[in-house]
Amino acid sequence: MKVAVIKNEDTYKATFEAVEKLDVDFSGKVLIKPNLTLDVSKHRRACINPEVVRALIDIVRQHSDIPYVGESSMVGVIP
Repeated sequence: MKVAVIKNEDTYKATFEAVEKLDVDFSGKVLIKPNLTLDVSKHRRACINPEVVRALIDIVRQHSDIPYVGESSMVGVIP
């Protein structure tokens, strides 16, 4: 597992920097699976920042073909 730590107030740019450091392989289809299931403030960090998703979509578009974004709903889920 690889991890990149980036200090940058601009979340969009920081995402680009992190992916660049991780040397991600974009061959084949790319699925972005964000955690967007809760309606909470981004400051609670319970869900991904939408700027990260936007950046990842743009990165995939630059390196590959069509980005796929998949998410499931918390509505109706029985624990």
